Amino acid sequence: MSDNKNEIIISKEYHIPIEMFASAFKDFQKKFVYPKNYIMTVVLAFIAVSYTSSLIKNPGNSVCVLIIILCAGLIFGMWMNPVMIRNKLMKSVSGIQNDRYIAEFSDDCLYISTTDCDEFENTADAAQEETNDHDDEQEDEDDFFKEPEEKISDSIPKTQINFIHDDIRTLEKNDYFLVYIVKKTFYVVPKNIFTHDEIETIKNTFSKGKFIPLKNSK
Repeated sequence: MSDNKNEIIISKEYHIPIEMFASAFKDFQKKFVYPKNYIMTVVLAFIAVSYTSSLIKNPGNSVCVLIIILCAGLIFGMWMNPVMIRNKLMKSVSGIQNDRYIAEFSDDCLYISTTDCDEFENTADAAQEETNDHDDEQEDEDDFFKEPEEKISDSIPKTQINFIHDDIRTLEKNDYFLVYIVKKTFYVVPKNIFTHDEIETIKNTFSKGKFIPLKNSK
């Protein structure tokens, strides 16, 4: 007997505009990265202020100067790092912004997979064309070593995300859902591909785990 929990109830194809991905990554950082930075900033600032008081009392204390500079540098680096990561990530995803994905929802899982990747197809076509150029000269050798009928898959296997696992966080924003696998990766699913009823269904499935609805995600 089949498990109804694994039955697909919603399936949609979509792509992620580069602007949406940039916005989603900022929201991801604000919600899951910045809180730790706030805490560390307060701690480091407290240490720096404490040693500043000591430095005022003893202006020649080089240790206090060193600690203050170190704290300031750590604070600066801590807040610059997310910006640098964001800029680097946006450069890396600019080449795949036209890729298309499929999101499939069951009662407690989200499955994400890709459709055909144009970039891969272009690369595969170029490789095939180069191979064909040598066919006339080395047909026998090529046929001997070649594995007949074998084709390279142009899609990535489905990624299964179970909402009820402790390391899954889901966040709702105005234009998309953000699914975060703690310390691993995150996925963006646009909301405009779903009907109102489908969105409500998705929110109900997300709420079985650690879900932050729109009203609490500001």
